[in-house]
Amino acid sequence: MAFQEPFLRHSDAFHRVWSAGRTERLVREDIRDATSARIVAARNAARLLPERVGNPLSLNSMREDLGVAFETVRSWVGVLGCLLLFLQDFTVDQERGKGDSERG
Repeated sequence: MAFQEPFLRHSDAFHRVWSAGRTERLVREDIRDATSARIVAARNAARLLPERVGNPLSLNSMREDLGVAFETVRSWVGVLGCLLLFLQDFTVDQERGKGDSERG
């Protein structure tokens, strides 16, 4: 249905129905697109992990490589860790007395 159709019909009832349907489609499509983009970005984060094996995991470095916020990377790493896609040795960070919580 064309965008101008509700105006050409000159019907308030038709306009309300059309507007509600359009809003529903926009929300559904925008959510689908946004979710799809997050899935692709999370997949890219997972692909970065193998090249970082054996080195301290730097969330800030991943943030820079992926072009996303620090909190986003931390969330993805948490989820990937829960899925046992990788195991993080927290004892290394504790022995050094610092973690990767610095943001820069």
